[in-house]
Amino acid sequence: MIYKLIGISGYLIYLIYFTKFLELIWPNEIQNKKLFFIVVMVVVQNVIQVVVCAYYQIFYSMNHPFFEQFKLVQKPWPWEKNKEEWKIMKIKTLKSIILNQSLAALLVSVIPPFQCRMDTNSFPSYYEIMKHVIICHLSEDFIFYWSHRILHLPGLYPKIHKIHHQYNVSIAIATEYAHPIEFISSNIIPIFSGPYLLGDQIHCITILIYVGLHLSKAIHQHCGYVFPWELYNYLPFATNSIHHGLHHSENNGNYGSQFILFDKLFGTCIEYKVK
Repeated sequence: MIYKLIGISGYLIYLIYFTKFLELIWPNEIQNKKLFFIVVMVVVQNVIQVVVCAYYQIFYSMNHPFFEQFKLVQKPWPWEKNKEEWKIMKIKTLKSIILNQSLAALLVSVIPPFQCRMDTNSFPSYYEIMKHVIICHLSEDFIFYWSHRILHLPGLYPKIHKIHHQYNVSIAIATEYAHPIEFISSNIIPIFSGPYLLGDQIHCITILIYVGLHLSKAIHQHCGYVFPWELYNYLPFATNSIHHGLHHSENNGNYGSQFILFDKLFGTCIEYKVK
């Protein structure tokens, strides 16, 4: 019960305080909305990625038996298996992240601008935020499920998706280690499909909160641990690190990003239980 309360508290703290922080620093006038959107999106994405990866790095570095008991796969971490190979893989991963995020920023700069609200007079309520976050998650999950499943086809997997699966023991920074084609088709397009569909109904603050939640959950799913205080272990139909960890270890099934709904519906769910 205490672990569940910790998970709920962390979620609420993020939702309430990050929203208030964004409202506090939000500019009264925005001259170039597209440029502003790109800048804040890049900043939020990088800050969330650094903070959440650093959070899991603490546990990797401590290597304490209490935390290691929650390890998903009882295999050596990449740095324990072969230090020299890990050094090479770490540099490749960082290069991939920089390249993919640069491509994402370039893509957003050339596509039609988002029609989201950016004014200070219509800051979203918590109800509106949660409603739109759920819509965005559902849209993202449906598109991600099919793009992910397609990338596992024999003709595409060796050329594109196999890069991401080089991490058969997944860790936090492996989240965005992917071929650029995969990063665009399975990350960027699914993530921003919901905000595009909602148009001016959604506020930019909601998009930033949603992207932060999505990225932190994606890192959680790749971290290699199944911590009992992670909220996603208790949410009905939500994926967690076991769900995606099994996808990496089995190299098949569990294609969903946010929910197990589509895996259940289309018969690709690998069954598991959260201890």
